[in-house]
Amino acid sequence: MRVSLIVLGVGAAWEGAVGLARLGLLSVLMVAPIAVGSNLLLGTGRAHSILRAAGAAIGVNLTTSLILVNAIGPEGAFIGTLIANLVVVPILVNAFLRTTDVGLGEFFREGVQPTGLPLAATVAIVLPILAAGWSDVVTLCIGVIAGTA
Repeated sequence: MRVSLIVLGVGAAWEGAVGLARLGLLSVLMVAPIAVGSNLLLGTGRAHSILRAAGAAIGVNLTTSLILVNAIGPEGAFIGTLIANLVVVPILVNAFLRTTDVGLGEFFREGVQPTGLPLAATVAIVLPILAAGWSDVVTLCIGVIAGTA
């Protein structure tokens, strides 16, 4: 039996939501690298940059989500968010790079790249546990132990 994160988290009744969860995780992966930069903008009194980016993203997200939900169903809302992220990420990255006088290459080398090894280690540990086909409780217990280690 293959255990998905959705099944592990909320039970088998929600197994149909696995595709939506994947889209949600993709959205998180898109915006996670800019979280520190957004906090930097807020802390340096440049909340207007965040609000401008958020306003643009909300407009894009609302428009695309409404269109896509009617066209393809609930997945459309997640895809609308992904499209909005394509708008918000460049705006915020540009704003916090200008604020810190850091180039894009340096940001990725110094800010994003160091997270690659811990991420790869986490994936290397989690995927075999999920693929093992153990019951939800066993998978959760082993995952907690491995994550703690």
